[in-house]
Amino acid sequence: MVSWAEPKGDETLLDIATGTGFTAFAFASYVTDIIAIDITPEMIEQAKSIALDRRITNISFQVGESERLAFKDNSFNIVTCRIAAHHFADVKSFLNEVKRVLAPGGRFLLVDSCSPEDREINRWHNHIEKLRDPSHVTNYLPSVWKGLIEESGMVIEKMDTELCRTYLNFSDWTKTGGCSEKVKKELLLLFRSAPRHILDAFQIYEGNGDIHFSWPLVLVKAIKPQ
Repeated sequence: MVSWAEPKGDETLLDIATGTGFTAFAFASYVTDIIAIDITPEMIEQAKSIALDRRITNISFQVGESERLAFKDNSFNIVTCRIAAHHFADVKSFLNEVKRVLAPGGRFLLVDSCSPEDREINRWHNHIEKLRDPSHVTNYLPSVWKGLIEESGMVIEKMDTELCRTYLNFSDWTKTGGCSEKVKKELLLLFRSAPRHILDAFQIYEGNGDIHFSWPLVLVKAIKPQ
């Protein structure tokens, strides 16, 4: 994300759905000021604590919603959002808000989990994600992201679905999702009964007493027109 953003060193950045702040921290040495927002106050408090421990001083943290950004038009040179948009209830409003707060010529960097361009695989992916975490909304197909971003009025400069994946194992994934034993059993059955094309799409295999898999990530760089 940092290399694709091509930061110039004297810019301002907004990190949306920052979580515990790691995308903001990655950019801290490359821009002048960062505002990092998240809808969950507990996440913001953790991010503040980590920033203090790392002595990062050019980031301010705020509680805020992705679909209603509390900032003036044309406020930021770069806007980022990493592995969070699948939780957003209104992605169109989110993208419209990103465009609004970006300065003309500003860059939007998005990373999120996705499925290959196959609606059956996408349905399976979203079903298990929703079962594991009811706050999940949708892992969009890359083609859908392309259409939504272009509909917002931003211009896609780069887009890649092969560059990055996030690698997971079943035990940690269900633990962090707070899954009940009933849900774990249901998920386990879905993984073990998945057809070959789904096993291949998500690199699902069993080994060392666990199920291992990976989600593809879509990486997008879009520009607000001058």
